Amino acid sequence: MDAVPGVPLHPSFAYEIAFHLLALAALVLARDRITRPDALFTAYLAGYAGFRFAVEFVRGNEVVAAGLTRPQWFLLACAPLLAGRVAALRRRPAAGRPQVPA
Repeated sequence: MDAVPGVPLHPSFAYEIAFHLLALAALVLARDRITRPDALFTAYLAGYAGFRFAVEFVRGNEVVAAGLTRPQWFLLACAPLLAGRVAALRRRPAAGRPQVPA
């Protein structure tokens, strides 16, 4: 599915903006419950990867193989790294937030 001139496409930029606003709200709400900053960032990366994989289906990017675009193939290739990171976070006990001297 290539972008054809004159054919309207989904406003994927608007979807992107909406995702980031919702992600910001979710991260702000979760920051006190998740004590590890790296876990919060990893959650954001996982959410964004899933969002980006899904939104690629409505974008006009070139489909290269098996109905997927290059960004989707890149995300699939990186998925094991992200899964490993999530698994590592689950294995390590959460340490308390470092105390900032007053």
